[in-house]
Amino acid sequence: MSSRLAQLAGDRSGERSDALVAEAVADLSTAMEELRVADEELRQQNEELVAARQSVDEEQPPSSLAAGPLRILLVEDHADTAFTISQLLRHVGHDVVLAQSIAGALERAGSEPFDLLISDLGLPDGSGWELMSKLREQTGIQGIAYSGYGTQDDIRRSREAGFARHLTKPVTLDQILDAIGQLSFQESAPG
Repeated sequence: MSSRLAQLAGDRSGERSDALVAEAVADLSTAMEELRVADEELRQQNEELVAARQSVDEEQPPSSLAAGPLRILLVEDHADTAFTISQLLRHVGHDVVLAQSIAGALERAGSEPFDLLISDLGLPDGSGWELMSKLREQTGIQGIAYSGYGTQDDIRRSREAGFARHLTKPVTLDQILDAIGQLSFQESAPG
């Protein structure tokens, strides 16, 4: 087809053949029809993929909800970070209670049950490691540490304090949900 168009464009004698033009138009029409058919096939394949994905999503809850919605105590002293993480966790179905300090977290944990602690390590009145140690002794709660502290020593200290997982900032929602999904929750805390 392109050679015919080139012939048409290169015809300087002014003698354009109607047959050559008709043939180029027919070739162009055929190519356009082939593109239309290919586009329709791709559109149909895409719809099938979307339908299959929706089917899988409907059959399997997010891994972080495999045991059902969790009651999460989120301890973070940076207001914007606390708001963002809590909203995202709520959006996927968890019940989130916020605390900004060790004292606030201990008060909350003393008055209501939680399935999971997610805590920053750098808190205004101590460390997340201290908090995890205390809550682990009192309630047996599982925990996920997330922090800018990410050395091997920091990760070791998190494990020693009782955190099941240690995530190093910046942390994405997918990383948090994956960490939650890796934990084992037999039953929600009584309440």
